[in-house]
Parts: sequence; C-alpha cells; structure tokens
Amino acid sequence: MLHDPFLRVADDVRLRDELLGLGFKIYAAEFRELGTAESVGGSIDSFVANCDAVVRQIGDREPGRSIMPLAFSVAALPFLYYYFSTRPPIDVLALISPILSYVGAPFPRAL
Repeated sequence: MLHDPFLRVADDVRLRDELLGLGFKIYAAEFRELGTAESVGGSIDSFVANCDAVVRQIGDREPGRSIMPLAFSVAALPFLYYYFSTRPPIDVLALISPILSYVGAPFPRAL
C-alpha cells in the first residue's frame, strides 16, 4: 500500500482490516519522496528506484504470490509513472484518490 501525508495506511483501519480478513498480506513502505518518511525529499527517479526495490523485495519474500499495489491520493501519479516506465511483475493495480484537482508538485521536477 502506497500512501501519502493526506491518506495514511495506518489511519485506514477499515480497509486494512478488510484486506487482512480476506487473506491479504500488507506491506506499507515509507517513501521519503512522498513525504511519508522522516526525511522528506527526492526525485521521481529515486522514487522509481525505491519503489522497484520494494516490489522486488516483496516478490522475493512471497514467491508465486500476486502483487497488488494500492496507491493512495497523490501517490497514484508517481506510482503510475513507475509502473509504465519499468513494467514490474504486478497483476492488478488499484488507485484510491479522492483528490480531484491536485495542482501541487509531489516531486521537485515535473513528470
């Protein structure tokens, strides 16, 4: 689950509990590029590298299992950039974004 400062995984108890009840395992990595880790900052390139490392680590830990990323809020756009630029081994992707007209820049340079 990729979250951002607006929608944090730890705050979404209902969705988390529902997924766990259905037998999912949840990984919620902290990405400094999305402002969710203690040190904030980084570029889209560093996000892509970090995201790819997390997906590969999960694949190594859970061989044979499908990976289904849930990208929350403004995390959805940079995750789509990662997804379409690297084509990781992902079967399903869910974007959860109630922000309809986000005009800020989540990274120092534009996608």
